[in-house]
Formats: sequence, C-alpha cells, structure tokens
Amino acid sequence: MRNTFGTVRGESWFRICRSAPPGWGMAVVALVAGLLLAGCATPAMWGPDDREKLVKASNDYNSLLRWRDPDTACVTFNEEVVREKCLESALTLKDVYITDIRTRDIDFRINGVDATVHAEIEYYRLPSTTVRKIQDSQNWSYIGPQDKRVWFIKSPFPDFPYP
Repeated sequence: MRNTFGTVRGESWFRICRSAPPGWGMAVVALVAGLLLAGCATPAMWGPDDREKLVKASNDYNSLLRWRDPDTACVTFNEEVVREKCLESALTLKDVYITDIRTRDIDFRINGVDATVHAEIEYYRLPSTTVRKIQDSQNWSYIGPQDKRVWFIKSPFPDFPYP
C-alpha cells in the first residue's frame, strides 16, 4: 500500500534511496555540498565579529560626540578622503551639548559591507537650555582587506536644529 508520498509503507528511506538510478545519490551530495560552500563564500554572511566590531565602533563614535570631541570622531571613523570635510563640519558643533545618545537598532545590509545604525540623540544648543531629541541614521561601511576590515561612518554629523 502506498502513502501520500508515493512510497511503500514500512519501507525504509535507505531502501528507497538504494533503488534510485545509479549516481543519483552522489549527485545530490555534490549539489548540497556545492550549495553549502557557495553560501559560506558569499560576502552577505555577517559573522558575530563583524557585528561586534560595528557595535563597538558605533558606541565609540557616539561617545566621542557625547563628550564633545567631534575632531577625534572625524579622524578615527572617517576615511582619509572625507576627513577634512568632516573636521570643517565639526566646527558647527561648538555650541551643541549632547546629553544622551542611544542606539535603537542596527540594519545590516545583504551585501555584507554596509549597515545603518539608528540612534536617538538628546541635546541642547546654547543659548537655550531646552533638551531636544532627534533621530539620526548613521550609515557605516566595512572597508579594507578581508582580514583587516574596519568600520567607517559615511554620513555627516546630524543637523542639530536651533530651538
């Protein structure tokens, strides 16, 4: 008697596979092995170290902003080609006082080299002492040779509107 899968009841899977055409078993094994190897080789795979490195870089960057050191943030977390521009924009932050930065979530892109950190920033801007809140989406890229990649921020400092 056959069940819904077309196999005879009580017959083991081993016996069913043994009755397959010659070479069929090896073809399936080769296909599965190929798919597994291809999946491991794609850059879309995020390892735990990659995620931890981004969390650390993002926290360090945000701490530098929080403690009013945007110049160090520019030098440490920007590629050389944009550092000068970043340092110029850091001058606009002289009257901004950040009271808190919280990471809400992190979106890792499928391509394996980009991510977005969504942060919430509380600040006040002199001469006002009213604390305001903004949402900041920080775009990051994982750059460098495979074994020495480093996270660099791609987005400029957020706008801190006057009250």
